[in-house]
Amino acid sequence: MFSRPATFAKATAAKSDGNALEIPYVSYTEPLATIHHNLQHRMNTIEIRLAEKQDAQFIALLGRTTFTETFGHFFRDQKDLIDYYNLTFSVQKIEDGIKKPNNLFWIAFVNRLPVGYAKLKLNSSSEFIESKEVCQLQKIYVLKDFLSMKIGFELQDRLLKKAKALNFNKIWLSVLNSNERAINFYKKRGLKKSVITIFKLEKRILNSSP
Repeated sequence: MFSRPATFAKATAAKSDGNALEIPYVSYTEPLATIHHNLQHRMNTIEIRLAEKQDAQFIALLGRTTFTETFGHFFRDQKDLIDYYNLTFSVQKIEDGIKKPNNLFWIAFVNRLPVGYAKLKLNSSSEFIESKEVCQLQKIYVLKDFLSMKIGFELQDRLLKKAKALNFNKIWLSVLNSNERAINFYKKRGLKKSVITIFKLEKRILNSSP
């Protein structure tokens, strides 16, 4: 539906008797960017599902790309970044992570292209939470070019519904304190900020479990 006012005009056409016939028509105007966005939204097919072993290669690549988009600027030495990738986002490590019974991964596709993923770690205690029925929202990442499609919200919804279905009563996560986009993302979903872990990324490799 076009939102801009209509412009009324007339066109002329020749009648069979040679006289002119006036034909009224309506012309609608809309910014090209809006038209492109609306068409793109209608044409995109989004699929989100639980990840399987064969998805490990997609998640490994998504992990490297989205980490660079979010945190790459913290690394002055490119070797440190590559070392972190090899430690955290190798295909083998992701495969091992998917096999673990306490890990659940989701993967998101747009028109069959992998664009994002999420990870829920079950029975993951925190020193800041007394309850034993605790899980961890460990990762939600979406490629920068697809953030406007709200795929991150969809991934989070799937993850939270699963945690609730498994009878967990608390979920926790940690965010880099300077990552305002991520903090605002979680606030919009009603999660309360209780603890923010400050990661020291530069010159250090993070020992994260798969």
